[in-house]
Amino acid sequence: MAMIRIRGALRERNAIESVALQLDQTDTAWYTMYRSRHIPSFLTTVSLTPDAFDDLLHVFATEYTVLSGPGRRGRPPRIPHKHAVLAMVLHYYTAAVEHKTLQELFGVPPSTFARVLAKAEEALERSLSRIPQASVQWPSIPVQQEWSRLTNEREPLVEGVFAFVDGKNYRVQAPSSADLQNAHYNGGHNCPGSWNDGEVSRQLQARLADERFVGPGMKWVLRWKDYHATEGGRPGPATGGMSFGTPNDE
Repeated sequence: MAMIRIRGALRERNAIESVALQLDQTDTAWYTMYRSRHIPSFLTTVSLTPDAFDDLLHVFATEYTVLSGPGRRGRPPRIPHKHAVLAMVLHYYTAAVEHKTLQELFGVPPSTFARVLAKAEEALERSLSRIPQASVQWPSIPVQQEWSRLTNEREPLVEGVFAFVDGKNYRVQAPSSADLQNAHYNGGHNCPGSWNDGEVSRQLQARLADERFVGPGMKWVLRWKDYHATEGGRPGPATGGMSFGTPNDE
């Protein structure tokens, strides 16, 4: 634990600088992918097909404003095209990737990355609020039954399952090592992921226990992880697996 505290106290001052990046931002990896419109690559990078990305970009372009550029006063933007801005913020949310990797992929230094990302997050939130298909909605009972039927066609041994639930690993205020992060799972170090899982689970269980929202015989699949005590008295990783739940399960 002493070594962990020492490591946490160290502040690395090394950073990616503009001199080490592509001079022309359009030569970066994203622009090659954007021109290719390769569906598997888009799904891996931004979790959207090219056509769905274009639909979101159409709205995002009206919400994300650029104050400088060709024919305008001020310094030209480091990211000249809004599709790259949208791709960067989507890649940030949908892939477990470090900031420095995104800076390399999109050819931006840390200061520009932080500024553009913060602005893009706000624009993305406004954009999604304008798109009805992007809203989070609880499936109706007929939809649950249809999803259950489709699941059963693919997996004949699975009956009545209409949803799958998995936890989200928030890498905020958490050690960089996965084992160390699991060791602190109980919230003793206030890692937000542990609290978030409990809060989301509580609300989900309340909804699933309400017969107005869940059809008869409908179930969900929950991905869970077990923990055991380590020599230091703190919980550590043990085993993980799947379990099936119904509205009456606690």
